[in-house]
Amino acid sequence: MITLHVSLAQQSYIVPILNKLKNYFNIRLYFIFGKYPIKSSINLLELEKLKMVNNNLIIMTQKQFNIYVNQNLSSDDLYFITSYKDVFEDTLQDISSEIYNKTLSYTHGIDEEIIIMGKPQKSNLSKQIELNFLLYSPEYKSIIYDIYKIDTTKKTVVFFETTSIWIFKKFSPKEIELQQMQKKILECLVELKKMYNIILRFHPQDYYGYMVSGINHCSSIVNNHFIVDYTPIPVANFYEIADVVITSRFSSSGYQALFAKNKNMIILESDFDLRKKYTSDYFIHSHSNGKIEAMKENGSILSDKQTHILYENNFEQIYDILENIEIIPHIFEMEKNIFVKNNFGIDRYNLEELTQDNGTISLQFPHHRLLELLLELIPHCHQN
Repeated sequence: MITLHVSLAQQSYIVPILNKLKNYFNIRLYFIFGKYPIKSSINLLELEKLKMVNNNLIIMTQKQFNIYVNQNLSSDDLYFITSYKDVFEDTLQDISSEIYNKTLSYTHGIDEEIIIMGKPQKSNLSKQIELNFLLYSPEYKSIIYDIYKIDTTKKTVVFFETTSIWIFKKFSPKEIELQQMQKKILECLVELKKMYNIILRFHPQDYYGYMVSGINHCSSIVNNHFIVDYTPIPVANFYEIADVVITSRFSSSGYQALFAKNKNMIILESDFDLRKKYTSDYFIHSHSNGKIEAMKENGSILSDKQTHILYENNFEQIYDILENIEIIPHIFEMEKNIFVKNNFGIDRYNLEELTQDNGTISLQFPHHRLLELLLELIPHCHQN
């Protein structure tokens, strides 16, 4: 069995990936004492929960790790790297270029950012989407039920947080309008808890601040009424239990529900013009309400012709939207099929097909499709 070397100084979403890759590789873990040991600490903690840490853990400095990598590149071993910057910090120039031919890579997913910002589509788009769904693992179903105390008599709404477009974080006293908008949103969600399981899915980067300070930085309403948890879990596992997914068009974690058939999806439209008043965040200032509405009109991004649209500054609409979903659950299926084909060049599949690691979609690989995809993507890894 080939050895897969993994620096723990990466984003916490590597944990569910490694949980699947343990079936194919002898995994060696490296706790790196570099500039950001908190990443290694979080991943070590989460891997320990899955009982994946034993005599495969090695502790090194960044310099020691770099030397080991260069000396080992002539072997058949591979390296799992989601970000060269994370793994090598500012020392990538010290690593042989052969590393690119030895890297299993993974990107966090697909959303509409590439369309809105006019970026070219990735040539391996369909493979990246397929890969994200193949991270599904049945064992996480019980983990989700346990963490979020799911009431099986209720339907479930999963609400994905997005970087920069924060909904659940505590705003500063000066951000009065954002506070007022947030209060209305959260009051609606608290009311909806009477009828639905409401899962707030926080962004993984929030985990780091929580680990350092022990404070989650959420608003008091969130802390008082919802479960705040950062356990890295494959998004497809959330889709499985979600009757409805609420997501920004900029959140790949939520947006990829679009590619699964018969999954009710609500796009939360952010008020960029309001948010610009309170931040210099580059992402926020790269977008505008007007541009988003114009692109919806020309069909290049999702509109209310393909899915339910909910505006954060009029969140009370959610009651009508959920009522409509109850009456006609999957009203936009044909429109979604056409939109995905026209804008992403791929077909949609049922969640069961997308999550089966047995070649359901790509029949040329009758077994272990996840591994096949990762190996196929090796030549592209230096582009990600």
